[in-house]
Amino acid sequence: MKKPTLLKTLLIVLFIFSLICGHVNAQDKGIHFEKRTWKKVLALAEKKNKLIFLDAYTTWCGPCIWMEKNTFIDEKVSKFYNEYFINVRINIAINILKGETNSQNICANIRKPLK
Repeated sequence: MKKPTLLKTLLIVLFIFSLICGHVNAQDKGIHFEKRTWKKVLALAEKKNKLIFLDAYTTWCGPCIWMEKNTFIDEKVSKFYNEYFINVRINIAINILKGETNSQNICANIRKPLK
């Protein structure tokens, strides 16, 4: 069996490193969606005096997938939403599978006004 040369090993390491760095940078782009409980989102919105943008999606929804791949990563769109809103995503299909089939259960407390 032939041993890999130092140059091949270095190129492989650089390639893997660039993939990792590219993935990290890609995560920084786009709309920042909070991963908090709804109660904590409400508190954060009140503290920062921002409205809440709620993206209700499913993994099989064509327009939802298109928005995620095209609109939510757009620099101008994400800058606007990150500046003026607390952004939240809810996978509606998961809520339906849990038996939460009406809008009051899925989006409890959404209509509570901010002070």
